[in-house]
Amino acid sequence: MKALVINVPGNRVGEPYFVPIDDMAKDGKAVGFIIADEDLEQLAQGCKVVLVDNYNRDKRYEGEFVKIETEEKARNGRQRYNVHFKSAIAVPYRYDAVKRQTGTSVINLT
Repeated sequence: MKALVINVPGNRVGEPYFVPIDDMAKDGKAVGFIIADEDLEQLAQGCKVVLVDNYNRDKRYEGEFVKIETEEKARNGRQRYNVHFKSAIAVPYRYDAVKRQTGTSVINLT
């Protein structure tokens, strides 16, 4: 199953676009993340969204992808996106490598 993994680093909370992972899970919305074009092409209704704090390595939520919308562009010119998801539940922490500097990757979840 495909999953969009979003690293929500706990050490950056308070900076623009970085809110606590618990708040994101409750709101069902991850705001302002850069997602590579090849990953965008793989997103579809029903795939998973995984929020994970790979900095503190203590929290992980999994939910179901609903939709994506554009946000303002980053200073480097890359497009930011808001990812909407539903039914996020806390699950035991497990590390999933995020391949991109953007902090997001689409992976095959096992």
